[in-house]
Amino acid sequence: MKEIKSQEYEIRGKVLAESLKVEELLNRIIYNYFIPKSLDKETRNTFLELFVLNITFGKKYHIYSEILKTDRYRKKVIAVIEKSEIIINDENITDYKHFQKIVKINFQELVQTRNNIAHGFDISKAFLALEEGEMVYANKIKMIKINMGTVENFSYLTAETIKLLELAKRKIQD
Repeated sequence: MKEIKSQEYEIRGKVLAESLKVEELLNRIIYNYFIPKSLDKETRNTFLELFVLNITFGKKYHIYSEILKTDRYRKKVIAVIEKSEIIINDENITDYKHFQKIVKINFQELVQTRNNIAHGFDISKAFLALEEGEMVYANKIKMIKINMGTVENFSYLTAETIKLLELAKRKIQD
């Protein structure tokens, strides 16, 4: 029983730690994109606390998806793509549409896995045919079978997603 709990904590811990890295980058992108013109530090901190940090991971991705549609962000990413070779998920990102497609694919998988692990329940005992080290998490009507290999794949996906987000992490200029 203790070994199962230890494995559960290790799996959840790794998945949540990796997804927090992505969430932090989303926070920075959203904040920098919508940053108040005020130079007052208190105003900027209040904006960050009330309008950026206070929203869910899924909503942050939704906001980022809307930012992706803007010319301001598109121009910034295109400038980076044109300057250097960008390889994500073993694909060479050659244009903005391809960039958007890879962002969408990565986030769909990332959010689904993260939410099943973060908000799901371990229902492994309900399955008789699990391999050594496998666990099953259920979140409402969704279910995911996970093991340490899945967690390693999630870590890779997270690293690739971070590369995407960092393409335009510098302060966005009009």
